[in-house]
Amino acid sequence: MGDKIDLPENILRDYIPDVDKVKWILDNNHNITYFTEDDIKRITNNYSTKLGKGAYGEVYKGVIGDNRFVAVKKFIRVDKLDEFAKEVIVHTQVNHKNVVRLVGCCKDENAPMIVFEYAANGNLSDLLYCGDTPISLGTRLSIVIQCAEALGCMHSMYNPIVHCDFKLSNILVDENFHAKISDFGISRILSTDNTNLTMNVRGSIGYMDPTFAREGRLTPKSDVYSFGVVLIELITKTKPTNMEKNVIRRFIQAPQKRKGAKELFDVDIAKESNMKILEGIGKIAKDCIKEDIDKRPEMNDVAARLRELRKTLELGGKRQNDLKKENQHERSNSSSNTVLYRRKSLGIFNWIGATNNFKKNGGHILKDIYNIRIYTNEEILNITHNFSTALSKSSSSDVYLGDIDDNTRVAVKVFTNVSESREEFVLQLIIQSQVQHQNIVKLFGCCLEMDHPISVCEYVPNGALCNYLVVEKGEETGERSLLDMNTRHFIALGVANAIACLHEKWMDTLNDSITPWDILLDGNFCSKLSKPTPIIINESTIMTTEVVPGNYMYMAPERLFFSRGFITAKADVYSFGQLLLDIVFGIRDTMFWEELVGRKSFDFVNIVYQEVYLKQRIADCLDPCIIQAEAYDSARSMATAEHMVKTALWCMQFSADHRPSMQKVVEMLQGTIDIDEPPNPRSSNLYDSASYSNYRHNLPHPSSDEGEF
Repeated sequence: MGDKIDLPENILRDYIPDVDKVKWILDNNHNITYFTEDDIKRITNNYSTKLGKGAYGEVYKGVIGDNRFVAVKKFIRVDKLDEFAKEVIVHTQVNHKNVVRLVGCCKDENAPMIVFEYAANGNLSDLLYCGDTPISLGTRLSIVIQCAEALGCMHSMYNPIVHCDFKLSNILVDENFHAKISDFGISRILSTDNTNLTMNVRGSIGYMDPTFAREGRLTPKSDVYSFGVVLIELITKTKPTNMEKNVIRRFIQAPQKRKGAKELFDVDIAKESNMKILEGIGKIAKDCIKEDIDKRPEMNDVAARLRELRKTLELGGKRQNDLKKENQHERSNSSSNTVLYRRKSLGIFNWIGATNNFKKNGGHILKDIYNIRIYTNEEILNITHNFSTALSKSSSSDVYLGDIDDNTRVAVKVFTNVSESREEFVLQLIIQSQVQHQNIVKLFGCCLEMDHPISVCEYVPNGALCNYLVVEKGEETGERSLLDMNTRHFIALGVANAIACLHEKWMDTLNDSITPWDILLDGNFCSKLSKPTPIIINESTIMTTEVVPGNYMYMAPERLFFSRGFITAKADVYSFGQLLLDIVFGIRDTMFWEELVGRKSFDFVNIVYQEVYLKQRIADCLDPCIIQAEAYDSARSMATAEHMVKTALWCMQFSADHRPSMQKVVEMLQGTIDIDEPPNPRSSNLYDSASYSNYRHNLPHPSSDEGEF
């Protein structure tokens, strides 16, 4: 077991990009224990007890030397070492009784892990929705007071820390029902002006501050918004992502009469004697989720108001005995799949949901109904030469190189997370088998005999498009392959054709993989959509998108707020517009755009329209590799770039009604139709459209600042 030491500052900070290092400083006075990978295996009994799983890591129960229980967070994605380092550093800077305590870490870059104190009662979301005994109002109030005090402490630091993902499932509860805020994986340390501007918008849909989602403007008031949503969820026992109940909007618009408000409260606590307290909590929540961030209260003020309500409650009589259930922490966390649209029922889904024999019988159904080749375990081992050549690894899958009968190269994909999303896996197989298109990765078959289901697809040798687009500041010529403008146009047109085909054949589907990370390039730089998977809503399940790095840039505005009945295939068109801009300008960090406009303001689409398109500065923003390419033709390349930017601005109109269909986008890129001058995607006249009015109607913010709940 490791000895107690001051962890050297540079060990963790080496994992953080240079541009961020100035803010991420390890507190050398905070003693933590350094563990080796072997130590962790002993502590967790070789990872035998899994407590839960998130976007970047798995959590296991363990025991350290003094017979103390701990929770070990094992990072699945070793390409996210900066997230690991930042989470450790945040914990060294925050010392509060209601923040989960850091015990130590394993800094091995191949096995990054963090060891925390163990919270015996699990997370508050599981306790609220899955517990055997209702949680009393007094306990709920005590928990949110403790959380408010912890957040207030974080926000009051010299360099404030914003949690960025505050929600019920990130509130742990110990054996004494004391709150412990957890999961600082995407937290941010702000500069002293309390504001941060970023294009890397991340968080959980339903809880995320709409101002942060729209503008990339992050302040401590972003946590205040999330806290308000949590308050509403606690007193209504309804998830903010529940589209049927749309609780945030209904809560805000509830009649001022007590009867109207009472109907929204959790029946377990909606007693007449509690109504004054519940209404008080409701008023605080409304203040927290005001659209104008400057009108939201500070967390310390929220804590003070909640403490006053607790005094009032205690004056009304003794609190009831609270639920105390051991090992609730061992409930596995909710799945974090993206669910935004309902597609027509396929009979196989009903069968999958009703049986536990998918591994045993699923292959027969896929083979008999959809004519998908089913490989045996032995065949997969032969194809991959015992999985000898890994092509890539991620939190959801591992991909290996293989050869099938006629020496055709294939990519063998092992789905490590498919147990949480069988429908997505099956539907991806079905679409790939039924839709034959040169710009969609071809499926050869699948295997269901192993521990994890496997797909066998065509091998695409030039890898992901993102590898050709990420522009590093100060990079030298030759560090990336040089894609000329003509090749980039060819790639974009291929992706557009693939999406248009999917929309035509699967009209009620949306794609969740129109990003440079999910577009593959073959030997001739023909683009291939690698995951043609619709976004599904099951009849009985609502799930959320959680902490997907960078993907918010590609999400249409209506997708970020779950406006029921509003999401259509036009959301794909918006995503494709962002992809077009990436192809023309490269994927750049915020500093490039801030230097371009001379100010810290980041509405990316507005900058492209106002500062680049209208001021005819496209040439100043081109990906440098376009100019360095051997086939660079200034006049022709600029004409193509302007054509693509013009198309992108139409695709990224704020109102879905004003975006073209994907088939029309194909025609625009082909030059077979004229393209009108695009209006500002954020222009006010579009905000007045009927569709935008519906969109605004469903946004989670109060209609006015006045009045009680």
